[in-house]
Amino acid sequence: ELNLLEKTAYEVAAHAATPLTLVIAELERASGQSGSHPGGFDNALRLLRQVQRSFAQLAMSNPAARPSQQDLIMIDLGAEAKAAVQALPDHLRKLVGLAGPDGVAAVRGDSFQLQFVLATLLAGLVRFASPSGSAPPVTMSVAGSDDEITVTLVGRFPTAAAGTEEERRRSAAEAERQIALPLVDAFLDAHRAQLQMRELPESRRELVLRFPAWRVW
Repeated sequence: ELNLLEKTAYEVAAHAATPLTLVIAELERASGQSGSHPGGFDNALRLLRQVQRSFAQLAMSNPAARPSQQDLIMIDLGAEAKAAVQALPDHLRKLVGLAGPDGVAAVRGDSFQLQFVLATLLAGLVRFASPSGSAPPVTMSVAGSDDEITVTLVGRFPTAAAGTEEERRRSAAEAERQIALPLVDAFLDAHRAQLQMRELPESRRELVLRFPAWRVW
């Protein structure tokens, strides 16, 4: 039975991803209509996103189910980055600015795994995002060259005094990152990619995913 579960985990998670995303989007639209009950919709959305992430972690944790290097297909990083932003809750989606390449930046990869990694990286930054001025507090950009394609995320990730709300958010973000880190590392190995992190002035953090270029045009 355990062997059967391991063989089907990735398939179940991958099949659940799209319908869950569509249901969540429909609930978001319905929650804005007159006569609706925002509290109930918000709880449903929160729980559905937990289900979606649990499915993803279940699939990613099963090495036998992950596509092998020869099974990876060509995917467009610009389109994948856009999809990752669109998958955010409506109030967080507005806080992320997205810049894509001039054309298609393609790598050999697995879209399901990539979406999990992008969601994990975005989650830590949007925790501290709040509207301020005209520029979005979190940015994600995709750039390509003949040698590599990069996805760069920049956002606020402050240090904070113990007992404060920001300290609680930072601890929660770090705890989520530690849980997902082995899965992210497995993704990097399978895709021959690298993840670099750099602290910037004004309590900001930069995360850069580097992929070997397959094709940029």
